[in-house]
Amino acid sequence: MQGKHTRQGIALAVAFLLLALLFASSSSFPWLASMSDSSASAASAASAAPPAAIPKFQLPGADAWSQCAQKYEEASSSVTSPHARWLLNWALERAKAAGQKDLTLADIACGTGALSLAAAARTDVVASVLASDFSAGMLQRVELHASALAAPKAPLRTLVSDAGDLKGIPSNSIDLASCIFGIMLLPDPLAATKELVRITKPGGTILFATWAPMQSQMHGVMMNAMKYVNTKLAEEKKKEAEGGNAKEAPAAAPTSSAPAPAGGAEAPKPPMPNLRTLPYSQVNQFTELFGSLGLEALLLQSHEEQTRRYDHIRDWWGALCGAAPMFNQETAGERGMELVEEWAAGVWGAQAPFALTSTSIVAVARKPL
Repeated sequence: MQGKHTRQGIALAVAFLLLALLFASSSSFPWLASMSDSSASAASAASAAPPAAIPKFQLPGADAWSQCAQKYEEASSSVTSPHARWLLNWALERAKAAGQKDLTLADIACGTGALSLAAAARTDVVASVLASDFSAGMLQRVELHASALAAPKAPLRTLVSDAGDLKGIPSNSIDLASCIFGIMLLPDPLAATKELVRITKPGGTILFATWAPMQSQMHGVMMNAMKYVNTKLAEEKKKEAEGGNAKEAPAAAPTSSAPAPAGGAEAPKPPMPNLRTLPYSQVNQFTELFGSLGLEALLLQSHEEQTRRYDHIRDWWGALCGAAPMFNQETAGERGMELVEEWAAGVWGAQAPFALTSTSIVAVARKPL
């Protein structure tokens, strides 16, 4: 949703999937030892100081996300949907208690529509839903499921658009705007947040959800597995280059949808964020953001949900690796499967079936009248 020259990894809501890859090549993860279960209560965003600078980076473009939309949905829906539904219900029940109804809702960076579809079913409070994303393939999934929703349902339309430049949405036209598991992966999160504020009516509500990797069991397991698999693959490649007998790994898939430069040279890989500086993965970052934009904080806390149960480590790994366009064939292929089984049996020690706890940061703000 960031136009031709900006990139957003939405959808959704799979920020969780992206994190596993983005930091898989790191040699160590000291933050894993310091993960905590702490949560913060709702607080007032009174500070007017500008938020800390957000590092710029790029992710694969809209076409790459469109190509993996169905696999993304299959892998991520059981993880993102519970968080999205909880946050949506919190906001709608609050509105209902205040006597509000016939709300207009815009879900920005909606991915395959975890929140949009849930909102369309809430006709007791919601009058219409706009689902927007920069990936047409993701929106096709939203439209497919919207057509199958049982009546009564609120009208739902889709819009291919940039999160940082929502030209198709008039100012002060939306009662409730949301960005679920997308804001921390946008090239310019502040610009996108300002657009959310612009389209929201005075007195309207803005919802955010992001992943909290330093608190999340799910992210810790994913990072450790990815680190193990990629370290082993790198060792095997080195042995092969030195004339060893390591198993040959298939060629890596492109990490970006951008074309290679003229002359056949490999396209440079886009810069990736550092886990410690991932935007909006902590409550205090939202406190600063809301304060800088003059927004009233209504909810600021961490929230836990459990993923679906997996019958085998291969089921989990296949879903993870098939859900985002950055995973290469080595990681997702048969050798990757063998290595993650080796890791699960010898390092992690978990027995299938298994489920994991995921932790998000949920943040709700009110636009002043």
